[in-house]
Amino acid sequence: MLILDRPSDTYSVWIDDVLYGENPSYEIEAFSLSQCYNCIKVYFDDVKIFTVPALYIGSVSQTPLAPNYDEDVVVSAALSGDAEVDQVLLSYTCDLMWHNVSMNKFDYVFNATIPSQPHGTFVQYRIYANDTNGNWVISSTHSYVVSDTIPPEIVEISWTPEEPSQDDTVKVAANISEPVDGSGVDKVLFSFKDSFGQWWNTTMTYDDASGLWNVIIPQQPHNTTVQFYIIAYDNVGNTAVGEHYFYAILPEFSFTTILLLALASTTLTIMITKKARAQNKLYP
Repeated sequence: MLILDRPSDTYSVWIDDVLYGENPSYEIEAFSLSQCYNCIKVYFDDVKIFTVPALYIGSVSQTPLAPNYDEDVVVSAALSGDAEVDQVLLSYTCDLMWHNVSMNKFDYVFNATIPSQPHGTFVQYRIYANDTNGNWVISSTHSYVVSDTIPPEIVEISWTPEEPSQDDTVKVAANISEPVDGSGVDKVLFSFKDSFGQWWNTTMTYDDASGLWNVIIPQQPHNTTVQFYIIAYDNVGNTAVGEHYFYAILPEFSFTTILLLALASTTLTIMITKKARAQNKLYP
């Protein structure tokens, strides 16, 4: 605010109650009612300049800088100026609507929280502040995109039959978990070692009914130990590598083993028959 007074022929200039000079001469630009500029010589006495209290939004920051889908975002705004603060609002949008949240003061910094959002969400926000005189100031608009840095979880692995023979194919089922707000499971890679020690890779198939990822291991010769593991990928490339699993193919019975079992069974039958006959003779 500029206050001019001319009570005498003594001229002085005051700025914020500080005397800067007496009888000064200033050349100024004056804006007339006819919207023309005129350059004139003027003398002022007792010129006092009063600054109007103002409010300013300084630095605006967020934590974390690159939030994950399971993380809230704390927005901080530093206010300055000599005006008295009435209220400070955080306004954010992640859809078509803007949401307003009152910010809490800690020293000269105001804080508010934007709740966690699903992966890929584009969030925009800005700060509104007003003083007790009703004057509002608005920050520039800031933004971030919600990320996904967490790999899928391999919850459980099972296979049937658990003790296969050489005539059995084996079905492997995997339960892979990804949070609803995550990017989602993209694919599951299955790797197994056959009877020749060679590793094979294939992609597991998702079953909507069971919610499991499945694959079939072909028949393997007896006395083979099959080894396998899986790798799960989400839609942004995070990977989870599972532990290694093993199962053995039950050995088949050789001809000699079958013959020995048959002889043992026959011998046992004869012994039981003889014992029964002996008991019949003792007890006619």
